[in-house]
Amino acid sequence: IDEMRVSGLHRVKPEEAQGLEGLLGDHWPAAVKFVEQLREEGEEFGSWWTDRWPRPRAVLCRGRRSASRTAFSLFAENEESAERVLDGIDWSGEVRFSALENRFLPLVRRRGKDVSEHPCGMFRVEPSGFRPGGMPDGAACRAEPLRREDAALVTRHWAYGEDETYPLSRIVGAPTACIRVGGRPVAWALIHFDGSMGMVHTLDEHRRKGFARAVVSALVEARFRAGRTPYCFIVDGNDASVRLFEGLGFFRQADLAWVSCAPGDHRAESATSGPRCDG
Repeated sequence: IDEMRVSGLHRVKPEEAQGLEGLLGDHWPAAVKFVEQLREEGEEFGSWWTDRWPRPRAVLCRGRRSASRTAFSLFAENEESAERVLDGIDWSGEVRFSALENRFLPLVRRRGKDVSEHPCGMFRVEPSGFRPGGMPDGAACRAEPLRREDAALVTRHWAYGEDETYPLSRIVGAPTACIRVGGRPVAWALIHFDGSMGMVHTLDEHRRKGFARAVVSALVEARFRAGRTPYCFIVDGNDASVRLFEGLGFFRQADLAWVSCAPGDHRAESATSGPRCDG
């Protein structure tokens, strides 16, 4: 399906992934999402394209959800480079973008149909600014990883949950943190396919106990130990998540948007599909 939707661009080969990471690293921290996604994919190298090789000025990649729901991500040095990559996409069907920089929105609006935009912010934290939140005083529990059998619970409380496949893949394939009460998770946080932190949730009856701070802190510490950069996306208006992450030392690095473009006969779905980010 990727080859049908993208043409005229250089398809990055698995053996070129290390070189691509180095080139993106030259644009740190603006390219943090792309560097972290490459590291998260590892040997399971996904779908990446560039405007040219070996010195690209723009990079396009796709996510790993079901083919009908995956979205493109775009990094470019400037608008001119972004245009070259965007012109390589087949715009006749539904096109989605995750974490698109606001400066590229006009380029997408000129090419897409029925464009729907959902603003969000990208937040990250540096080791020097991290303010961890440990377990509340007197709490007889600790942060621990999620288990396979927890995937159904996570999916049920995830705003974008459709089935257990994706949450289970992240429980199995990436670090997680949860707090259990009576053997059941009551708060948790996971790592998405692009290396961002998400699916953070606390059951209603266990809120305001500091559990969310504890599980996010445990996950941040695990990322630092692995030499990774903790970051997340938070939909504008989600003030509770902003307070949580900023309280731990995260800061807003960039203003972005989740974008859906669809032909007229897909208008209803486009209008009701929410942003796929969840700090």
